[in-house]
Amino acid sequence: MNKIIYYIENYEYGGLERFVKDMLVNIDLVEDKIILLCNAYNCRFISELAALQLPSNVVIKPLNIFCYAKIYHSLASAQSSQKKTILGIYKWLLFPLRYFIFIYNIFYLIFKIEKCRVFHAINGGYPAADSCRASVIAAKLRGADRIIMSVLSMVNREKSWLPHPIEKIIDLCVYRSVDYMHVNSNAAGRALIAYRASMKDKVVNVYTGIGIDRDHFKPRNYYNKQVFNIVTLGTLVPTRGHKYLIEAAKILDQELKGIELKYTVVGGGAEMDRLKTMAVDCQIIQRFNFTGYYNGEISKLLDQADIFVYPSILESFPYSILEAMASGLPVIASRIAGIPEQIIDQESGILVSPGDSASIAKAVQSLINDRKQLEKYSEEAYKRVRDKFTTKAMVCGLKQIYFNDRLNGRRIKQ
Repeated sequence: MNKIIYYIENYEYGGLERFVKDMLVNIDLVEDKIILLCNAYNCRFISELAALQLPSNVVIKPLNIFCYAKIYHSLASAQSSQKKTILGIYKWLLFPLRYFIFIYNIFYLIFKIEKCRVFHAINGGYPAADSCRASVIAAKLRGADRIIMSVLSMVNREKSWLPHPIEKIIDLCVYRSVDYMHVNSNAAGRALIAYRASMKDKVVNVYTGIGIDRDHFKPRNYYNKQVFNIVTLGTLVPTRGHKYLIEAAKILDQELKGIELKYTVVGGGAEMDRLKTMAVDCQIIQRFNFTGYYNGEISKLLDQADIFVYPSILESFPYSILEAMASGLPVIASRIAGIPEQIIDQESGILVSPGDSASIAKAVQSLINDRKQLEKYSEEAYKRVRDKFTTKAMVCGLKQIYFNDRLNGRRIKQ
């Protein structure tokens, strides 16, 4: 029996885990044995995998992976009075630890990775999780027939930044190990090429997709509506830009008369208390509902909303926007990274400059004042995700990467 092996470092829970779950549930290679190698201590992910109805040919193998990123983030999250000292020690004394762990993981994974038909490492940005880079080198040494590395976040580096010699050596080893570098948007592909030009002939795009019920969409009736529920979805961290939504809400509270606006902020995170305080200071806290971490069915919550706002200032190709589109929500989002590939401005939503509260407020007001346009964006958003960003399309595209060499249509145009 042929083997397909997936590898994910997953030292913390996020969108990568959702991508992996979607692949395991929807991949239909019944004649292959499918193995997932993942970290044993991400208990939430392990428990969710156990709850899934996975095909009988899928095997989960938790590993005790040595994660440098976990060590670094533990140091970086130290109390502010200690941070400079700790990070100073890291810079001068612990720097070699990263590459010691990298080499250790190569040898560790050589003994854990079996010879396989396809080896697929799922990473965040690049270089991101070092053990993912180590895994593709180990897979090459183990004789995997085809090796793919996914880079599912934007590379946030200037083109002029030059990696130091050790990174160049690792890049060369990764380049010679992988057959393809998979990205989930053309924007992410261009950023990767700008950051690591040596990868340019191996970068291919397959969009992230979501499961969608083609009979789910029900046209919304916005006419004569006096109360609008505006929803946003995402972890409460500074890069998600929630503060710009609060600032926009303050502007709308002063300028939009005769219409009641309510805001639902779905997600938990370190910014919760600061955002609540900001809403209190703006005297609009009564309009906001902060749900915290939401364990319910997101689609039901989105079905009760009227407009979706995604004010992020650092992004790749967010699942949240796809979920909003699948619920037929008109979307207002930042014009960054892969978002313009999800939302066509003035056709299936409105794109605004990142960090521009006034533009968010103006976009919300324009939609509320033009109900016909609001209904049009609702329908077009649903049609776009239904036709272009489904799990079925994602799996089909990845299978082409696994088994087909003719991928010119998926190459990144610079």
